[in-house]
This record gives sequence, C-alpha cells and structure tokens, in this order.
Amino acid sequence: MIFSGKPSRMSHRRFQRFLEGRIGDFLAIPLDDKYVYARIVRNGFLACYDAKSPDILPLEKIVALSVLFIVPVNYDEYVTDRWKVIGHRPLEEHLSQPQKFYRKDIITGHIDIYFEGKFFPVTDEDVSKLECAAAWSADNVEARLRKHFAGR
Repeated sequence: MIFSGKPSRMSHRRFQRFLEGRIGDFLAIPLDDKYVYARIVRNGFLACYDAKSPDILPLEKIVALSVLFIVPVNYDEYVTDRWKVIGHRPLEEHLSQPQKFYRKDIITGHIDIYFEGKFFPVTDEDVSKLECAAAWSADNVEARLRKHFAGR
C-alpha cells in the first residue's frame, strides 16, 4: 500500500504537509502482471522509470535506471493503495531540480511555458521535449507507461 485511507480532496497546502518525508519514495506500479517503477520527486511530481519486471527490483537497480518522464499527479492518487511504496532515498540532484512544462490554449493554440508557478512566453525552447502542465491521474500515468512498454 502506498498510504492507507480513501482518496479525499486535499488543498494544496494540506498536500504539501502530506508530502513532507515522502519526497524520495520509490513506488512499484502494478501493470499488466508486472511492475513498473516511479518516484515521488520535487513538488510531489512523479518520475517514472524505464523498467518493467515480473518481481519488484531492489532500489539500487531502480535508481540506476533512466527516467522516462516527470509529471504532476493528482493529489488524491497518493492516498490510495493502488501504488505500493517500496523504499525511500534522498533525491539525487537531477530529480530535485524544478521542472518546466508547456501549456496550450485549446481555443487559440497559444503555447507558453510553466515554471515554478509562473507562465512565460515560448522563445526558442523546444516545447516537444516538455510535458504538458496538467495534473495526471493514475489511469493516465499507467496508460502512458503501457504505450511506452508496447513500443508506441
């Protein structure tokens, strides 16, 4: 279990208090009778690793894997028993850095960059390398991981 209890709507402030001590937790995500791996990183974002295995890997192997993507996750996903905490380590430097995301207006098509709580105009930055500034659900994360491991 990740954290016992039922999902509940949390305020941002309450979520920040909830995360204290959990930044750096490794998670095993059951996916198609195997496990994939993720980690709670800065601001409660989720870093997903490039590995799928029939048994839970030791942390030493997981920490050496490449990170596929880092995305913001809905607060409530962290209080369900869907993803299992399998260990904790302090974050490595590259995982404790602030992340940039893009935002695209669905009506105008205007794109800007979200960074540290503010929006900035796109300059010469390659937006295709950024994740969308949206809170992902567990279903969204798992669907993306399935697509990756299926080679799509």
